[in-house]
Amino acid sequence: MATAPVGVRIPDEVMAAVEMYRRRDLFPDRSEAILKLIRIGLDRVKVAIPVKVANTEPAGQNAETGREAAKWGSTTGPNIGAKLGFTRISSTGSEFRDAKGQRLSIRCARRTNNQIGLLNDMRDRVDYVIGAFEAADGAFNLYKIGVESWTKYSRPGSPGSKVGAKLTLLTRGRVEQYGEPMGQVHLHPLTS
Repeated sequence: MATAPVGVRIPDEVMAAVEMYRRRDLFPDRSEAILKLIRIGLDRVKVAIPVKVANTEPAGQNAETGREAAKWGSTTGPNIGAKLGFTRISSTGSEFRDAKGQRLSIRCARRTNNQIGLLNDMRDRVDYVIGAFEAADGAFNLYKIGVESWTKYSRPGSPGSKVGAKLTLLTRGRVEQYGEPMGQVHLHPLTS
């Protein structure tokens, strides 16, 4: 995501409220909290944020890197689920129940990846998805996104892919825009 530095004088009482919001919603820093508040405000006044058009070029993943990513996700998702206290309900996928009994899937992306994928049959079984995006420090920024939003904003997998027709993809930007921030989780030393 391209960024532009902006210098703005913010009154102390507004910054105090931003800081309370940051702590309550577990944002790692004020910038992320302010960005989320701006997005919420723009949405409330019905101003759309332009979304980059997805690259239609073939993905930079082949069978080998796909297997590596699947293996990484199949250990990282359950580690995040355990850290959050969820009950794992599938031995083969990152599928869980939360404390309220809702079904969810945790979809993970390395810091160099800009999207997460979800098989359609899992999407049809869960109540919501948690997008877990690796940060530069190795922690994961978490976002909760409902299945309705996932379905509305995702795109089909690559047609040439083995699972392309069974998969939908959602970009990090869309997850951040339409998801609910859940803060950060650190897995170390679990994933070392």
